[in-house]
Amino acid sequence: MRKPGLVLFAGLFGLAALFCPPVRFAQQDKKSEDFWLLQARVFTDYLLSDAARLDRFDRPVMLGQLAAIWWKDDQEHAQVWVQKAIHDLENGASYESQPDRRRRLAAARALLKITARMDKVSSDHLASLFMSETNPNSGADDRENANSLAGAALEVLERDPQQALELGLASLRAGRCSQFTALLWNLRARDIALGDVLFIAALKVAQAAADQDLLTSLAAVAFNGPAPLDELRRNVLSVMAPFLLAAPGATGDGASGCRLAAITEPLLGQFDRLLPEKAPFVRNSVARCLRPSRDSTEPAPASPPKTVEELLQAADKAADVSERASYRGRAAYLASQQEDFDRALQILDGFSEEERRELDGTWENWRWDFASSAAIAHLKKADRYGADKIITSTPAALRAFVQISVANAMADNGDQGTAIRYLNEGRQGLQKVDADDAVDWYLSLLRRYESLAPNEGPAVFHELIEVMNHRDEPKPSGETKNSGSYSSMAPMKLPAFLLQRDVNGVRETVSLIESSAARASARLGLLNSSLELWRKETAANKPGKNKARAH
Repeated sequence: MRKPGLVLFAGLFGLAALFCPPVRFAQQDKKSEDFWLLQARVFTDYLLSDAARLDRFDRPVMLGQLAAIWWKDDQEHAQVWVQKAIHDLENGASYESQPDRRRRLAAARALLKITARMDKVSSDHLASLFMSETNPNSGADDRENANSLAGAALEVLERDPQQALELGLASLRAGRCSQFTALLWNLRARDIALGDVLFIAALKVAQAAADQDLLTSLAAVAFNGPAPLDELRRNVLSVMAPFLLAAPGATGDGASGCRLAAITEPLLGQFDRLLPEKAPFVRNSVARCLRPSRDSTEPAPASPPKTVEELLQAADKAADVSERASYRGRAAYLASQQEDFDRALQILDGFSEEERRELDGTWENWRWDFASSAAIAHLKKADRYGADKIITSTPAALRAFVQISVANAMADNGDQGTAIRYLNEGRQGLQKVDADDAVDWYLSLLRRYESLAPNEGPAVFHELIEVMNHRDEPKPSGETKNSGSYSSMAPMKLPAFLLQRDVNGVRETVSLIESSAARASARLGLLNSSLELWRKETAANKPGKNKARAH
């Protein structure tokens, strides 16, 4: 049996000639179910050749994505690729720099997310990799590791609660984690016994580390979560009590034990019921923490502004640019919620340049989003002039986004003529947009052209490649745009109709992508589409017999 890792680049041309003779797909036997399997194998060989061009951190993630795509049909090869990916991540770890360590751990987190649903052995191996070099609460990397482990646990929870527990315990050892509460909640709902094991372990960590944030999360799960048990609740209250009893006489939530006072106040009745011997002391401590300062002579604050006009008046009175931007932004958003999109646009256009910068990209997102909603509202009333006026008044850098959004809405409403008009206008404008998310917009274009004008698909795809190459051109500083944007190596979601129309042309177009990582991402997407087409045709012809090998 030929090992997939030994595929030679020189052999690719022979494979392409064997599997894909140089004729258009329209001339192929469309009923041949093996055709798409052969395309999948060709894309796989290209990807294995691409692996040599990827850096040492992208390569393992790409192999993991390749394994995930083939997992349903060829677990033997998929497991080989996963093991190769893990080996590459471990190789050289002992002498790497700190920046390289961070990149390696980021790649390991991405690989864990990919493999969590596939292979328990690999997931456990990656979890042990994190644990072998993590120091709880020592920095952002350890928090990311803990989050990754908890995320992997959530991925496998329904299939394997025991593995979810093991990953959850590893996450707990790795450090503080924003996803831990969701994991604990869902695990207890799925399996009470396993959930209790994780809960008790977390309670011990919270007690030993004096982690009041974790204790707050545990209290929320114990008193509001699934399958409540008085014994578990009593344990939580027993750990909370010393923090509250140690609170100094001084008032204010800045005092050590007073941080828990606000969440404890609604639980005072539970103290009376479950921990009566400490209830009076806890009640006194909570009262001291929440008692208003006797020296406070400040007048009661005025009621906050609630209407669009009140928010705009508050903005005019605001002392600094940040406050003005906040009030104006809230006014514009409230107007949009009331479906007064013309008013929302008027407010946004009244922002100064300083105020726009304060919103840090939100102004731009709102500007095209509200314009889209306003234009669609006018079109639904047959007011094309009003819709075009709104689109024309949109800043040039955002206009294509509005046109594509309007085209999508019109297509969904069955107005294909209007949809094609705005789609073509948006396509022309998108070629001039220098935005990080231009690729996502092109992918949206492709999916819409599939239903409205499929003949244009190959040309739109070629434009997408040009935008990708332009985005990754060197900047004057020597950096590249969006460097690292393909670190997850996620398969690009390319619609299958591109392959169905001209498989050879698509393969040639993908070869024009200059970035090795982006090219691999596109080929992963095309591999996935090829296998989906093969599975669909095979299931229709021979139900239950769609098993394949990557080589």
